[in-house]
Amino acid sequence: MQKKNIIMKQIEVIILVALGKKNRVIGNSATKNKMPGWNLVDDRINMSDTTKGHTVFYGRPTFETFPEKYRPLPERNNIIVTRDESYLPHPTNDRTFICTSLESTLYTANGLSYVSEGKIFCFGGGNIYKQVLSDPLIKVTKMIITEVDGDFEGDVFFPPIDLDIFRETNRVHYEKMEKRNTHDFDIVTYERKR
Repeated sequence: MQKKNIIMKQIEVIILVALGKKNRVIGNSATKNKMPGWNLVDDRINMSDTTKGHTVFYGRPTFETFPEKYRPLPERNNIIVTRDESYLPHPTNDRTFICTSLESTLYTANGLSYVSEGKIFCFGGGNIYKQVLSDPLIKVTKMIITEVDGDFEGDVFFPPIDLDIFRETNRVHYEKMEKRNTHDFDIVTYERKR
């Protein structure tokens, strides 16, 4: 148990998530885990620029929502978290790793060169976000949350943000733009209070 504490304290976890601003919806399992109905080019560019050259982790359903040409996410180490020990992602490459728990995810990330600065990025989905935010041994230092304006249906939600732990430190607004962003949205950064 002591080894787990040491490893988890060494790695900062940064959450990235896009959610409906009104109800925190992030997905719809009834439609094979599809996104709730937005298409935000500027958000994808920001996500790519923020995580390129780093290690990211996410659950199997999240991996399967990525268009096949972006699976696994290029120029990053990708860790897929699944309880299915025999899971074989398609497509894959030599920078794709399968882990069956958050603990093994952090052990794996600790050994990767892209974690040299001591941080990894969490892409969800819903169950992974809940586990990461509720585990007292995991240190989430920052959340980069895309708040999308509009009414969206779904049954997968991001947990409420605990403002006793996190504070908003930055907000950038993006306008709806034909062929670029289907909705107005803000990219909001929350950082753990010191």
